[in-house]
Amino acid sequence: MIDHPATTYDAQVRARHRAAAIDRIADRFAAGVLADLPEVFLIIVERALDRDMSGVCQFSRDFGYRVLSHSPPPSSS
Repeated sequence: MIDHPATTYDAQVRARHRAAAIDRIADRFAAGVLADLPEVFLIIVERALDRDMSGVCQFSRDFGYRVLSHSPPPSSS
């Protein structure tokens, strides 16, 4: 399969944007912003780094979560 110029260009743009986003995030982490984040965001970041997408969804959808609990999440019903 031959890449079309538009496909190659789109991939290059995505790669540049991704690299820039990673740089911005790394700079903010280096500046110590993790200490200021609510626990739920730390959990989401940690789950994302572990590639635990179901965990990311779990904590990003239920705004009632504020800390990681050992008990099961509250029922949505």
